[in-house]
Amino acid sequence: MSNKATDRPAFDPYSEFLGLPPGPRPPHLYDLLGVEIFCAHRERIEHAAREQYRRIKPFQDHPERSIRDEIQNIITRVANARTVLTNPEQKALYDEKLAERLKIDRDAMLRERTAARAPEYALIVVAGPAQVGTRLPLLPDNPLHIGSDPMCGLHLPGLRMQAKHVTLTFENEAWRLRSPQACITVVNDQRVYDTTLDEGEAIDLGGYRLLFERIDAKKPHPSSIPPPLSLIVRQGPSIPHPTINAIAPARILIGTCETAVWQLAGKQVSVHHARVAPSGALWEITDLHSDTGTLHDGEKVRSAILTHGDHLAIGRFDIQVSLRK
Repeated sequence: MSNKATDRPAFDPYSEFLGLPPGPRPPHLYDLLGVEIFCAHRERIEHAAREQYRRIKPFQDHPERSIRDEIQNIITRVANARTVLTNPEQKALYDEKLAERLKIDRDAMLRERTAARAPEYALIVVAGPAQVGTRLPLLPDNPLHIGSDPMCGLHLPGLRMQAKHVTLTFENEAWRLRSPQACITVVNDQRVYDTTLDEGEAIDLGGYRLLFERIDAKKPHPSSIPPPLSLIVRQGPSIPHPTINAIAPARILIGTCETAVWQLAGKQVSVHHARVAPSGALWEITDLHSDTGTLHDGEKVRSAILTHGDHLAIGRFDIQVSLRK
């Protein structure tokens, strides 16, 4: 007769809370972060560490003390993985020991990987309620899923974001974006379901704006771009995301339409009400011929330069401007 207590599989917090497949426990640092072994892309490691921390953080207050201790241990290991794998000297030492332990010819593996296509493009989150500033290199051999599902390669939470909103794959020497017809995805202000991406194109989906950019693209001097921006609803109707964040070169369409990056509700808000975009090293708001107008510090304007602490009125929303130096 089998013993039900002993037949029950052992509790695995790494699978339970991070969705890792079965394997040695604790997992090595690359498996812990969910990146390929010996990954050399610092930005991917940083992004993966943030994602793993975000996945496990909601369970920190678990009612069982033993599980809370397990969770804290994993959080500590994720932090350690981020530190070790983003420090060239520590990473080299760790890689050497890991290759020896797993009996892997690391140099041969890296030569084979180098022979494969290196990432040429990246996605940058330039506007949205979260993840703004995230920069994710695109690996030609790895399709990328973007959506609200925590297991997506780029997880973007939000009520307007579908579980798997879009998929990017490398086909015929180009990156192709596919989106189910039930999902609203806009590329350069045109709704799309299946399209090839070109350098510099903007992708709007689920209240976020992403930029498809070459990794080696020349960056403007910091003095020529505006500082990070936040627009914060201080008074007005309840909406899912009362704050929108942005970095240049984001353009934020504000309105009631499904394609607006920042969707505000109410009869006094027009479908396409206003747009916030960089103007040199400053941010500027432009009214898009809305029915009720846009107020800047109490004055109805066609356009206005934004400064820290300014107040905007759009419909019944009182919005404060925050600029971070």
